[in-house]
Amino acid sequence: MTHLFLYELPAFIVNNEGLLITLLIGAIAGYLAEYLVPGPGYGFLVTIAIGMAGGWLGSIAFKNFINISSDIPHINEIISATLGAMIVVIVVNLIMRAARGGKGNGSREKNVYDWENE
Repeated sequence: MTHLFLYELPAFIVNNEGLLITLLIGAIAGYLAEYLVPGPGYGFLVTIAIGMAGGWLGSIAFKNFINISSDIPHINEIISATLGAMIVVIVVNLIMRAARGGKGNGSREKNVYDWENE
């Protein structure tokens, strides 16, 4: 069964090239957004979902503002998707903070000089 998958893999890649590029750009944009915006991490699948939502938001919001001529393919999409994903991450962080009651991350930093914390 595995040999059939490997045999059909090149045809699958050619037929679904747009979807695979969208997933890759979403993963890159989501990772960059979570790296640039402070807050908790969300995991691989949520990062891709945030990146794809940010790519959609970025393509709508920043389509006319970002125009970079580069030899690197899809650089405009990655930049606009990252900016959109940063907005999505900020909104998700605000929603998660409001769900926790407006507090920070819920954990207090340990005071190393306080022996009662042991």
